[in-house]
Amino acid sequence: MLAQQLTQAFNHSEDLALELKSTLQENIETHNELLALKELQNTNLEFQVQSRTRELLKARDDAEFANKVKSQFLASMSHEIRTPLNGIIGLIEQFKSTPLDESQQHIRNLIQKSGENLLKIINDILDFSKLEEDKINLELHEFYWKETVEETIGIFLYQATQKGLVLSVDYSPDFIDKSVGDKRRITQVLSNLISNAVKFTDSGKIQIRAFSEKIETKIEYKIQVIDSGIGIPREKIDLLFQKFFQLDSSISRKYGGTGLGLAISKKLVELMNGKIHVSQNKSKGSTFEFTVLLSEFVSKDHSTYLPEITDLSSLSPDTFILIAEDDSTNIFLLSGILKKLKIKFELAKDGLEAITKVRVSRFDLIFMDINMPHLDGISASNFILTDPMISPKPVIIAVTADVLQEDKIKCRQAGMSDFLGKPYYKKDIEQMIYKWLVIH
Repeated sequence: MLAQQLTQAFNHSEDLALELKSTLQENIETHNELLALKELQNTNLEFQVQSRTRELLKARDDAEFANKVKSQFLASMSHEIRTPLNGIIGLIEQFKSTPLDESQQHIRNLIQKSGENLLKIINDILDFSKLEEDKINLELHEFYWKETVEETIGIFLYQATQKGLVLSVDYSPDFIDKSVGDKRRITQVLSNLISNAVKFTDSGKIQIRAFSEKIETKIEYKIQVIDSGIGIPREKIDLLFQKFFQLDSSISRKYGGTGLGLAISKKLVELMNGKIHVSQNKSKGSTFEFTVLLSEFVSKDHSTYLPEITDLSSLSPDTFILIAEDDSTNIFLLSGILKKLKIKFELAKDGLEAITKVRVSRFDLIFMDINMPHLDGISASNFILTDPMISPKPVIIAVTADVLQEDKIKCRQAGMSDFLGKPYYKKDIEQMIYKWLVIH
């Protein structure tokens, strides 16, 4: 009986062992399958990560290539449009000194206005592109705020008067007039705001208020432009500083513009450690306000300032200037300006001829166009300034429609003294001559 029970127990144990072995084998197989699945998932995940990384790298490379192509296109567009535009605006300016009847004067003024509007559109597009790529560097100089504000107001005074608008400016009693900053960019922001105020205000007044506050070694300036115009819907205020934004198509058709002015102003103000915003007035119109943080003016020496009115009476009667330019319209314009100033000059149609003439004659200053056939202006300048046979060295001014920062750097690296962008005016030529042949 006992033996039978032991046999049954042993058989039962064997059955349990076999069952356990089978279960264990199944668990091992399941575990191996899970490991294989996990490895497959890891491999698949790694593949997905690698694939996504490749996609991101390609997207980055494509974006960098697109930006490079865009920059090259903008540089080319800048030159191709600015060169003929320089001719148009320059020729219009020449007409100012010729007798015209009232109808002809009106036509001349319309052409001039159209040319200036086109130039502003080009400048807006280029400026915004440069700001997006962080290619705008502030040029810091000592300047006077009141002079800057009043000069800017003067640009829009005639237009405002024609609409019956009153333009006024108020300064806080403790306003700090002198500071160090980029006067041109501050003027650009102020011009955008005053231009919009005049454009969108049909009656009433436009008031500019200026405040300053000393903050340690810096000065924070706050400028307000207050108008009594059409106002801005509250829901549109946050969108106002986005690129290409305009309130609606009817306003765009009526008033024109690229929709870039405020977007550019915002980026410029932020570049000067400031802020810009707009608010609705309680009664009517809007208030645009911006702040900039500038360094304190400490120099008492005003010799660094280039006066607005240039006196060339002390210029030597023997002054001799070379115009290196291949475009017939620009030759006509620049030579016409020098004739009016009674300054002797010669012409060179390309860089090679410029070198030849400089070797033969002593020139005080060269207006050197950058894009010329046979030999470009940068190469010609580099040769002239490094040739030991040419002495004394002339002042070389780069004259070009290429306005990107890298173009200016190339000109400086070639040893050129200054940079004159197209289109230019008679006063620009006078100031350049005054700066380099009278002051220096």
